[in-house]
Amino acid sequence: MRTYALDIGKNTITLMHHQEILFQQPALLAYDSAKKVLAIGQEAATLLGTRSVHPYKNTDELFQYLSILFEREHVFRLFQKVTIYYTCSPSFRDDEIEAIETFCIYQGANQVFYKPENLCAALGAQLQIDTSIPATLLHIGHSCATITIFENQEIVASSTNAMGGEQIETQIKKWILNTFHFQVSDKACQDIFIEIGQTQYTLQPKSIRVPGVDIVSQQLKYLELNENQMAEMLAPVLYTWSEWLYNFLNTLDYASQKAILQRGIVCSGSVAKLKNLCASLHSQLSIPFNLAIDPSNCVTKGLMQISETEKKVEVIQ
Repeated sequence: MRTYALDIGKNTITLMHHQEILFQQPALLAYDSAKKVLAIGQEAATLLGTRSVHPYKNTDELFQYLSILFEREHVFRLFQKVTIYYTCSPSFRDDEIEAIETFCIYQGANQVFYKPENLCAALGAQLQIDTSIPATLLHIGHSCATITIFENQEIVASSTNAMGGEQIETQIKKWILNTFHFQVSDKACQDIFIEIGQTQYTLQPKSIRVPGVDIVSQQLKYLELNENQMAEMLAPVLYTWSEWLYNFLNTLDYASQKAILQRGIVCSGSVAKLKNLCASLHSQLSIPFNLAIDPSNCVTKGLMQISETEKKVEVIQ
C-alpha cells in the first residue's frame, strides 16, 4: 500500500509521500492555442508572457493539473494499492470536495480521505487541540481566512472570511492604478506584498522598485513604493479582519472567551507572515496573537502528520 498526501491550495499544490515532498509548485497551467495543457507548475510559470497561463479556475482545470501531476510522479502503478489523503481551501464547495475524491478513485486510488484545511493547519502549527480548553487558530491563506476553535480534537466553532492573499494582491493592483496611474503585473503585486507588506508605520520604511506601465505616457517605467504606503493601503483590510474576528468571538460563551483571552490565538498561513500583523490584531482586539513556526507550511505538515499516523493505525489493524 502506497500512501500520498495532497494539499490542493489555490496558489500552490503539494504532493507528499513518506514525509517527503515530491512536488510543491504554483497552481498554474499553460495552454497552447488549441487550449491543450502544455505545462503545469513552475514550468508553466516560465511560459508567462508567451502562452496563456493562469491558475486553475474550476475543477475541470484542476483535474487536468492533477492528471499530469499523478502521471509525472507515477502515483498509480499496476498491482499497487494507493491511499490518498487530501485537503483543500475552505473556498471549495462540498460538491467540489466530493468531486476530487471521485476523480482520485477514477484515476486508480483504492481509498481517498478528505481532511479539513483548518485541522491540518492546527496540527502543523502544533496547536494543543486535545484538551477541553479551547485552542484557537487563525489561518489566512491565498483565497480566504478562517478562524477555528478546537476542543478535544474536534472543531467546535469556525468562521471564514473572503479576504485572503489573492484579494489583497488585487487591491494592491487597483490602488497602484488609481493612485499613480501605473499598471503592474500580478507578479509585481506578489513581490510588493512579500517585500514591503506591512500593517504598521515605521520610522525607516523599506522600499521596493517595481516595473510597470505609466498609463498616461504608455511608457515602461519603475515605481518606488515603501512599507508606510502599504500600511496605509492595508488599513481597511486589517479593519475587515478585526471586525470579523470581533463578531465571531462575540458569539462564544464567556468561558470560551476567557480561555481565548488567556491562551491567545495562533496564526498560520502565508498571509499571516505580513509584517506586524499579530501586533496589529492584538492592538485592535486586546487578545494575544502569536505566529506559528513556519506558518506557510502548517497545512502541508499537518496533512503529512495525519497521513502517516493513520497509515500506521491501518498497518496495526
